[in-house]
Amino acid sequence: MIARLDAYLDHRPAASTIVHGDFRIDNLLFHPAGGEVAVVDWQTVGIGPGAGDIAYLIGTSIADPAVRETEERRLVELYVALLAEAGIAADADRCWRDYRRCAFSGFIMAVFASMNVARTARGDEMFAVMAERPARQILALDSLALL
Repeated sequence: MIARLDAYLDHRPAASTIVHGDFRIDNLLFHPAGGEVAVVDWQTVGIGPGAGDIAYLIGTSIADPAVRETEERRLVELYVALLAEAGIAADADRCWRDYRRCAFSGFIMAVFASMNVARTARGDEMFAVMAERPARQILALDSLALL
């Protein structure tokens, strides 16, 4: 991946949107009565493919790789369907490719963020999990083939 990092960073997606950049379960606050979700920790906001936040969320938040592998295609299709409901045309195949390509985002964030904070036992464990889950996702999706 490091040998192809420039190809990853230089990629310009066909469609871009505002992306959170650290869109993981820890940054979502769920109302106890259900239905409402607030997204917090917007310090890494940027422009990129929307499927990037979806890949990051799924890759970092689903602990069981078998569950992730079973559900991720359905979840990406749901994302595309919800875009269509909002009047946003999205190509399902392109979204799936973007999702696969963006699986690197969680791994990269884990590596770079871990180098920029004071080390703690809790932080070390969190960053190890944040790297391991997307690494499994990257391998299962053959994401490296897209760089």
